[in-house]
Amino acid sequence: VDLSFSCWFFYILSKVQRIVGAIVGWKTLPRFPYFDQQVIGGWLFLLSIALWFFIKRFVKRIFTIGFSMNSKNAVRSNSSQVAVIGLVLGLVVLVLFCTVAGMSTWIALAFILLLLGKGLIVTRIRAELGPPQLEFYRVGAESILYTALGSRRLGGRNLTMLGLLFFSDRAVGSHPMPHQLEGFKLAQRTGIDHKRLAMVMLISIGVGIVSSFWIFLHLGYTLGVSNRFMGYVGQ
Repeated sequence: VDLSFSCWFFYILSKVQRIVGAIVGWKTLPRFPYFDQQVIGGWLFLLSIALWFFIKRFVKRIFTIGFSMNSKNAVRSNSSQVAVIGLVLGLVVLVLFCTVAGMSTWIALAFILLLLGKGLIVTRIRAELGPPQLEFYRVGAESILYTALGSRRLGGRNLTMLGLLFFSDRAVGSHPMPHQLEGFKLAQRTGIDHKRLAMVMLISIGVGIVSSFWIFLHLGYTLGVSNRFMGYVGQ
């Protein structure tokens, strides 16, 4: 019901905004009524709500486990610790990579955090509404930083790195996180061990990365690539 309401309500609202803009003379302004910025505000608001409820639940869980340390809660506590440590280490490695490549540390941190937040919201939308395809074009971390700070404040090195990393932020149709969440949900329903499933996912990711790079390079050298930004093969 919520998804059905959103489809027709926001479609009509977008038309009304354009009509009002034309009436008052705003139609000459570029990109009015700034649909991309509205989408950015929408998913940042959803992210804030998700983080707020997560923090409340996480703190409550810590206190519950702390006062009741039986064997089951101990396993949950260890799993939570491993997840937090993995998140922190992964964040440090990604920020360090971007910094060594030429980005400012705080820009790299902001970019990675926004990138993770975007993935979280895409996964939540997929989990709650179940659309088969999602697309968040021009409303990701790179667009937010460029719009909020401007090219002069970002500087040449940050702009260059943001351009090189645009592939990770352009679209979310192939984002792995929603598929992983669905996999864990199916495992929960069918009684499959989560640890084994996670190990299979890690192995599949490694095989997928290596094979996709090899296939892309092979087809590129065999069939050629165009000069378009996505590197379409065989044109």
